Amino acid sequence: MSGGLSRRQLLALTAKIGVAGSAVAGAVWQGRNWLRSREGAPVVVIGSGAAGIAASLALLERGVPVVMMEAGRLDASGEGLTSEEYRSSGEWPFLWYRLRQRGGKLNQWKAHCPRFSAADFDGHKQEGFRWPVRYEEVAPYYTRIERILGVVGEASGEDDLPDGEFVGAFRKRVFEADFARTLAERGLLLTQGRYAVYPAAMERSRNGTIALTRDRALERTINYFRPLGTFRTALRPSPSFSILLGAQALRLEIDSTSNRPEAVTYLNRATGQQESLRVRSVVLAAGCLESTKLLLHSTSERYPAGLGNTSGTLGRYLTDHTQAGLFLRVPETVDARDLDRDGIRRPEGFGSYLHAYTAAALRKAPELAGMYGFQVFGARRVGHTVLGLTGMAVMEPRAENRMRLTGETNGAGVPVPEFRVGFTEEDQARQRKMMRVAEELAQEFRPIEEINRYSDTSSIHYAGTCRMGTDPKTSMCDATGALHEIPRIHVADASVFVNSPEKNPTLTLMALAWRSAEHLARKL
Repeated sequence: MSGGLSRRQLLALTAKIGVAGSAVAGAVWQGRNWLRSREGAPVVVIGSGAAGIAASLALLERGVPVVMMEAGRLDASGEGLTSEEYRSSGEWPFLWYRLRQRGGKLNQWKAHCPRFSAADFDGHKQEGFRWPVRYEEVAPYYTRIERILGVVGEASGEDDLPDGEFVGAFRKRVFEADFARTLAERGLLLTQGRYAVYPAAMERSRNGTIALTRDRALERTINYFRPLGTFRTALRPSPSFSILLGAQALRLEIDSTSNRPEAVTYLNRATGQQESLRVRSVVLAAGCLESTKLLLHSTSERYPAGLGNTSGTLGRYLTDHTQAGLFLRVPETVDARDLDRDGIRRPEGFGSYLHAYTAAALRKAPELAGMYGFQVFGARRVGHTVLGLTGMAVMEPRAENRMRLTGETNGAGVPVPEFRVGFTEEDQARQRKMMRVAEELAQEFRPIEEINRYSDTSSIHYAGTCRMGTDPKTSMCDATGALHEIPRIHVADASVFVNSPEKNPTLTLMALAWRSAEHLARKL
């Protein structure tokens, strides 16, 4: 693989392929009208979120024309988790959160992007957790995505939290440095989180550390990374790139002779009518569960249980992260006028979620490595700091946790899915353990007052249901994300995850999407 695409190269690519344009729901950005093309679009990327963006950039870099399909609109449309029906019939209620707009859930991503570790890909040697791809194979793609996003972090040298390619590091604030020293006395490492930031939102000090500027609009990008900045610039309409908005993919049509995709049937949400787009290859990047729903709905005589689902694993092994944690009030001696002195430049008294840390080395409990980790964040107030200890834990991938179609559709022909989700005793024990660890850490820090505690069975980090593997009898995709049965269809989102370790999955799914798209490009 060639060297990573830098931000400057990204802009150069834009200048080469892009021209300005605009669109509304139901419209197409395009140079060539693939809707009327008899030979079909070379590649259709379904979904405009993290995976769809990464896959599209990889294909364009290799000279492959792309049509992107997005079910929502250009910008925020107010559509979300209640826009379509679904059922939850398991022992635990399931919340399916979706955003119908360009960029998908990236519009509410808090930009935390750690790498998975070598042990994570090896499943910590647990049966059913191992991936068919190794960390060393994904590492160059991590670097490529980090260069595009501009990731802030500090090198820790920890195997559980691999170092990436960082543009700099945040300066620690007073309470963060205190907390790090307290944990170090216990033999625990507290290392700075890894965040995607805009270059315009940073300024570098003489010692190389980074602080946010005073611009409120730029400051908010560290809370909710907006893909409509960097990626809007990169993915403009051109002869090589088109985006079809308000187009909700319903089914993939397969040529029965060649066993290759020939069309995508989609709902034009502006007209309420079903339409068809001829295709030659497909990248499914609609997000975990949406991509799986599309495959389940694409039945035929050859694939009665869903497209490519000869293994019977489609829709199974659904996972998420459970959560538990505390919110604390920590006394401070630093006056509000000193807010800038300990590293964070922002309007006086204005607190926000700026830092996250992972206790990567829980030395006293090595058997829990990769099973749960903590993010520590603080918001400064006059006279005190609000400190959050947020734990995320692994959920065991089990075939019983699944998504299936009920056989019902809404008035527009969109299938209604049902979710059955349960937690093992080990899953629940990890969540209880997280709370106990948070309590222990809080008591050792300094005099504190507990404000609130919480636990949740979801982090909206859905993964699995179209898992990759080496054996077509027990998995849907190969190590590149291609369907075992239909190699011209690649799945590029978190649906392919074999397991989901305690880390935010976004950087990993983008790296895998880029890698998957490169492999597809070699077939064309």
